Amino acid sequence: MMGDGDNDEHTESTSSWMNEFYQINWLKAKVRQDRWKEELSLVRHEMLWTTLWFEYFHALCSSA
Repeated sequence: MMGDGDNDEHTESTSSWMNEFYQINWLKAKVRQDRWKEELSLVRHEMLWTTLWFEYFHALCSSA
């Protein structure tokens, strides 16, 4: 039958397209996760630096 070959090609191209679609979305999600991990690390360090600065400034003002 002539239509079966066309359907197989359509199914194969759709499957290939879907695989590419899922790979791209997985990569986007991975990048998003990596960005949030980096952001979390930066915020934690900024909190530490701010606390240390206020402790230093308090000690500096207390000794004066």
